[in-house]
Amino acid sequence: MAIGHSRKITKEDVINPLLEYFRIKLEKKSLND
Repeated sequence: MAIGHSRKITKEDVINPLLEYFRIKLEKKSLND
């Protein structure tokens, strides 16, 4: 059953978007200062 395995969510799937989100937030914040 490789189908379920291929759609498994890894830590990177969760962490990478979060890091990107915070990075953009910080960049916008520093632009406003």
